[in-house]
Amino acid sequence: MRATGRSSLTVRDYPLAIRHKSGRITDVLYNATLFKNELDEIQGVFAAARDITERKQVEQQLKEHAQRTSVLNDIIRVINEASDLPTLFGPALATTFERLGFAAGFIATENERGRLQVRYAHNLPWTFVESLDRVDIDTNPYIRRVHRKGELIVWDELPVDALAARYGLKGGAVVLPIFSGGVPIGEFVVYAMRPLLLKPEERNLLLTIATEFGTALSKLEAQEAVRHYADELAKYSAHLEELVEERTAQLKDAERLVGIGETAAMIGHDLRNPLQVLQYIVDLQRLRFERMSPSERSLDEWEKEQELFAKISEQVFYMDKIVGDLQDYARPIVPEREEIAIKTLIEDVIQSLPAMDGVRITMDVEGLRVEADSHLMHRVFANLLLNAVQAMPDGGTLTVSAVVEDGSVAISVRDTGTGIRTELQDKLFKPLFTSKAKGTGLGLAVVKRIVEAHDGQVTVESEVGKGSTFTVRLPATEELKRERDSSS
Repeated sequence: MRATGRSSLTVRDYPLAIRHKSGRITDVLYNATLFKNELDEIQGVFAAARDITERKQVEQQLKEHAQRTSVLNDIIRVINEASDLPTLFGPALATTFERLGFAAGFIATENERGRLQVRYAHNLPWTFVESLDRVDIDTNPYIRRVHRKGELIVWDELPVDALAARYGLKGGAVVLPIFSGGVPIGEFVVYAMRPLLLKPEERNLLLTIATEFGTALSKLEAQEAVRHYADELAKYSAHLEELVEERTAQLKDAERLVGIGETAAMIGHDLRNPLQVLQYIVDLQRLRFERMSPSERSLDEWEKEQELFAKISEQVFYMDKIVGDLQDYARPIVPEREEIAIKTLIEDVIQSLPAMDGVRITMDVEGLRVEADSHLMHRVFANLLLNAVQAMPDGGTLTVSAVVEDGSVAISVRDTGTGIRTELQDKLFKPLFTSKAKGTGLGLAVVKRIVEAHDGQVTVESEVGKGSTFTVRLPATEELKRERDSSS
């Protein structure tokens, strides 16, 4: 008999949940067709079920991402509307706790005595807040990690020796560093009062919010400082006739720095968070594409998508660097010195840079160490290494070496690139000067400020067509000086 399909019954993409013998549930789309012969007699049924578990997971991830984005947008809105510090530490922070669903928390910075200064507390015992204001940052191991190293600390359950646990707080807690210009300036702490298991996406959301608070705090404090400086100028204006030329020059410099500072605050406020969101979306899209089956995407499509993801991530990196350079140049630089291994520092910098196709990197640092601010030194060598790579568009060799000479550790970054004309070399470290088609002209100015804040010096030697060498000289540690003296 021939099945004609006449009067057949068809079910297409009917959603079902199938329970396995093991109890596991699988989401499927069910398809079935009932076949009859010419006499309208049932001949059989063709049925198939397609597993859509992975698609459901991606849909759920997208839904959660939309929810997190909505929360983030609400919080950013109230932070943006804060016109002064009381508003920032009042309604804006209260809204943050409410939208995130945390029970309690606080935000704190460091005072002039190196102790915590609680700027705002939400739903916390007053005795606990008073005890926080007496905490010495450098003697508390948890707080020191956040304020000095910018580390994130997550507790699924508060340890019994934590200060909060002594005042009845329990469950999970998250301690987030607050940054200004890439330097930790405080902490944002939330308490869940329940066990807490944060997903990576939720950690990124909290870090973004903490960054937003840091940017807003820096901006508002800078505005207050500018107003205070203007008031001081007004008070003494009647007594400055004999110092007109000197004060005029200082005022011009101050106005220029204020302009750069306001620009940096604006860029950091308006661009840094969208850049982080953009990178998060790129990572999510890459994950979704990786989870597609081979039947849903071809190898050629995958290679094109990978190349596109890499280009977007690279552009996000460069935009974020511009923001960082502006903020680094505008803020005061006060190094937090610690002993760091040069080899580890350079390796960390290389890992943070975009792909360096065609560039071969060699290192000869002899296991040397210096006393410096690891975060600020990371900024210095990220700028120098990135400049070296950009000077070699067709590839080449990048060499990082370090030697001890004349009581200093000299760290050199050498490239085999295009080189720099002699008449431009004296201008390289001046703010807003650049010989590149794209660039802010602040990267090397930031390098110079950071190195000089460490009582060091940065120099350049270059020859057109052969390459350039940038050398950072930092004071050698007393231990290293003794070692060199005993071996000579």
